[in-house]
Amino acid sequence: HEVFDYELPPGAQARLSADTSLQTPYGRVEVSYRLNAGKLRVETYTELAPLTVQQADYPAFRAFCQAADQALQREVRIVLP
Repeated sequence: HEVFDYELPPGAQARLSADTSLQTPYGRVEVSYRLNAGKLRVETYTELAPLTVQQADYPAFRAFCQAADQALQREVRIVLP
């Protein structure tokens, strides 16, 4: 679980990505964005469920990892005045 707090410069605007929640048998990823009074908070939670992945499950596990990467790499655009 990670929390990132950013204080934006006066007059700046943030264009936030949509919150993401992904849960599969291989793990869980949650990403949320909150903007309040010029402060941006980004919270992430990542959990891997199995200790081992069977070879037959590699494609599904790989798909989960790719979706998790995409969720964690979404952009927040800051527009300065």
